Amino acid sequence: MLNDYKTVSDVRNKFYKAYGKMFMRAEIQSFVNEMLSAMSMAAGPSFTYSRMFALGFDSLCKTFLPTDDADRDKLEDSMLIALGLEPKKIRQDAEDLKAIASGSTEEAILESEDFKKIAAIEEFKYVYQFGAGLLTLMTLVGQEPTEETIERWCGELNISNATLKKDAAYYRSIIKKLAETK
Repeated sequence: MLNDYKTVSDVRNKFYKAYGKMFMRAEIQSFVNEMLSAMSMAAGPSFTYSRMFALGFDSLCKTFLPTDDADRDKLEDSMLIALGLEPKKIRQDAEDLKAIASGSTEEAILESEDFKKIAAIEEFKYVYQFGAGLLTLMTLVGQEPTEETIERWCGELNISNATLKKDAAYYRSIIKKLAETK
């Protein structure tokens, strides 16, 4: 999955074919473009799929897409199909990881197989959706995504914390703007 290089244009064309519509509200179009562009650039042999990626992708869609579940699901499915991913698998992996994290502890999550697999990858390729999954996991186990928490979690994963810190700040600013808009 996502290891075949795809141009942004190819992915967008696949999205519109799967979605079946050419027009959508500007804020939805902006979100879809950002998700597809980011993942098109992340595609390649160094991308490693994880359930944290699935949780992040799903969480971002639930946060930024319309509240009408049917349309949100159609948009999310269409993005995943365009990226060569299986919507049912992504949703199931996201739900499974949420179920493990809910009621769990930070220590248990940091010792989980999901963390160990990523920590074992020499040059893990970080993508925004993966970062969103980490931030979601933090809150599910009762941890605020502070700089200290991010440093601790990234240390356990053997990845740099700089990008996740920037992404966390960006995410907080977008959520604040979204709340102000509503």
